[in-house]
Amino acid sequence: MEFSLFAALVSGFMATLIMSLLSEIASANGFTTMPTVPFILGTMFTGKREEAIRIGAVLHFAVMGTVVFGTVYGLALSIVEFSPYWLGLTLGVGHGALVGVGFTYLDNIHPRLTEPTAEFGTLRSGILTTQGSILVIAPGVFGVNWGPFTPPTLVAAHAAYGWVFAAVYTTIV
Repeated sequence: MEFSLFAALVSGFMATLIMSLLSEIASANGFTTMPTVPFILGTMFTGKREEAIRIGAVLHFAVMGTVVFGTVYGLALSIVEFSPYWLGLTLGVGHGALVGVGFTYLDNIHPRLTEPTAEFGTLRSGILTTQGSILVIAPGVFGVNWGPFTPPTLVAAHAAYGWVFAAVYTTIV
């Protein structure tokens, strides 16, 4: 299959939308207390909620999900001679696993993470506001600090990204 940057960008954006929607559904139904990815990314740069959401949305939807991973997935589908749907799904599962392991090290680069304590046990959002500043509960490996169903939710959402990416990409190309 030939690589198409246009198809990769459109596919990456669509896949990011679906992945984010699935994450929101999981959160709304109590499967995870993981904050939204735009919020997690944005709070790396500011402690102000509205600014964090704006910055994080640009990083998540435009930069990471569309340009970076859209291009990587598009190149992978163009290079590897394998069923694009299975390859997309496999890439997504691997991507989710890498993100889950990467969560372990997030506190090394994220200035607004805090370790969970007993007083945070009833938080439904993984977010704590204290003295006008926002803190995000540190995820732990695979996000287990955000609930026991966070790891499968994380991997499933990324698997959906890969499958949706492949479906849209092969339709355009």
